[in-house]
Amino acid sequence: MVDQTILFSNLSFVQTGDFYFAVFGDFTIAVNNCYENSVRQLVEKILVQNLGDNWWEQVASTKMKREVEQLQENEKKRKWLSVRGKVSPLYYLQWGDLVKLIRKHEDLFLPHVGSLRFVENRFEELESLRNIVAHNGVLPSENDFQRVIISFRDWCRQLDGK
Repeated sequence: MVDQTILFSNLSFVQTGDFYFAVFGDFTIAVNNCYENSVRQLVEKILVQNLGDNWWEQVASTKMKREVEQLQENEKKRKWLSVRGKVSPLYYLQWGDLVKLIRKHEDLFLPHVGSLRFVENRFEELESLRNIVAHNGVLPSENDFQRVIISFRDWCRQLDGK
């Protein structure tokens, strides 16, 4: 563990508690990352299996395609920065767009997720908490942190059937 006295001794606008919140937030970011990527992988797997390799052209709205293309173009212009690293357009979509794709092809996803309401409830709750952490905020209570963990566990258990 980093010695916080050395780290914060000359920073008048950083409080000791900020360090602990940052470490706590990092774990939450890691859980969110696993959660979101699990959703993306499930969506892609199901769509490829059922619609073939050209699934993106079939399922994405014009708005989704445009937003993904804009993000990819911006990445190409900033050659000094790494790209998202994944080839799937799903890694460029917002959380809510993933829900839209699942809704649009509910019949393909129901055997895996059980019910659309299960997905909507988890994602709706998680999105606000995810946004706090993703923008370097601090989850205001231990309950919120636990909610992220439990939601991810629920998601995993639902998909694994355990």
